Amino acid sequence: MLTLIRTIGVACFALLFAVGLAHAVDIDLTNSDGTKTKLQSNDAGAAKISNADQTGGEHIGENQNEELGYVRTVGGKARSYALMTDVTTDTSSATTILPVGGKTFFAKIVGSSGAQSVTVTIWGDYKSTATEEFLICTMTLSGTSEDAKKCTGITEDYDFYHAKTASILGTGATVNVWSMMGLGGGAGAAGGGDASAANQTTEITSLQLIDNLAQSDLCASTAKTFIPFSIATATTTELTPSLAGASNYYHVCSFVVFPTAAANTIALVDDDTDGCASVTSGLAGGITAGTGGAFAANGGIVMGTGGNTIAKTNGTNRVICLVTGSAVQTSGVISVVAGP
Repeated sequence: MLTLIRTIGVACFALLFAVGLAHAVDIDLTNSDGTKTKLQSNDAGAAKISNADQTGGEHIGENQNEELGYVRTVGGKARSYALMTDVTTDTSSATTILPVGGKTFFAKIVGSSGAQSVTVTIWGDYKSTATEEFLICTMTLSGTSEDAKKCTGITEDYDFYHAKTASILGTGATVNVWSMMGLGGGAGAAGGGDASAANQTTEITSLQLIDNLAQSDLCASTAKTFIPFSIATATTTELTPSLAGASNYYHVCSFVVFPTAAANTIALVDDDTDGCASVTSGLAGGITAGTGGAFAANGGIVMGTGGNTIAKTNGTNRVICLVTGSAVQTSGVISVVAGP
């Protein structure tokens, strides 16, 4: 009897497996955030996993190259980002951040009656305060009830974006400005499309190299210590605490000197003795103020973004010091990581 039951069980499993191979099967998996992931098999029995509702690139495996480990991305939905909403006066919007990639900007004016018109300009900025702005495009709108214009093929990227309205006219005139972006993968401003097997291998290798570099650079992978300084005399000032036998180096991740009130010379150096009594070597020039950087009145400097090492002590267990050549108020901040 036991043998008969086992035989029937194996036969049922084989039948179910054969049916699964002969027909496509769709299974929805519910994720922790409430979204669904679709688990499918095609008529040949190969499994495919894809998100049920894509807003970016979808990774699938349906041809020989992909089955060998390559990845193909297909375009997802375009997304809209508002720059201005229901504006009725000549004004400048707040700055906003947009994803990197190709963009199309749209503007629309709607009025309650009569002729409507407005000039809309789109600007790129390197500051959130919009004090360093660059004109991207201009759209001139006019109509008897409404009008819309667009700027296409915008490929340059900025830290921030904002819009301005000028010469808005018309009864009940209301202006909206927005950007559309395609967030799919692949080539092209709108995303989407297949990458060849050859360049997929190159791209994956490049990503791995970037990841390796990030992991090996302490400034990219380790918590940084930020040290502000304020110096008003011609002196040598110790910035970092002693490492005292730790056999580590100091890696400089960023160095900022705010504009000085008058001309000054500054050198970033290290010392193998605590207290900076006898400077050992220069980190960005020589060991004296005169062989470092020369700053004019209201001059300053920004070195590094904090994400990678820009300088390193020339030996282990050394402290970092700042040599100032004049009795001029000199303020700033340095970020460092101690390690091998």
